[in-house]
Amino acid sequence: FPSHDRLGAVVTEPVSYEEAKDYLKLSNDVEQDLIESLITSARIRLEQFCNQSFVNRTIVCTYPCMDGWRELPYQPNADITSVENEDGDEVEYEERYSLYKQIKVYSAEPVVVTYDAGYSVLPEIYRLAILKEVSSNYWNRETDSKGVGKEAMMLLSGSRRMTFLGI
Repeated sequence: FPSHDRLGAVVTEPVSYEEAKDYLKLSNDVEQDLIESLITSARIRLEQFCNQSFVNRTIVCTYPCMDGWRELPYQPNADITSVENEDGDEVEYEERYSLYKQIKVYSAEPVVVTYDAGYSVLPEIYRLAILKEVSSNYWNRETDSKGVGKEAMMLLSGSRRMTFLGI
């Protein structure tokens, strides 16, 4: 299984505070920090659920070894910038597909893949799922919720990316 050594920083969330405030039908800014935090946590949970990057960022993924084709996690629209061994030497690879890229490498040693991925404009269904997660966590913050809420899960169940490794 690959490890996600680094997910690049997110500069702008795909859902703004104002959009979430309107969705929640709030009339003041008293809880702005809380709502902004809920937006970020909802995006992260939904990205993990879907195995996709909702925003453009650089991802560094380390595979302990590779023996053929692997779909890169946290896509879509991956643009591979480097495939190297742990010493920083280039590793020969092939790639295929454009939306959900796969790479082929044969190496008994760890392989570090660096790529840029994510949506430049997040599709509306994902934005709605983030808003539903924010709403659910805002109005039910006293309960101990784990994972993705039912409404967001139903919305995105068809968008979930599963590789043969289950990640």
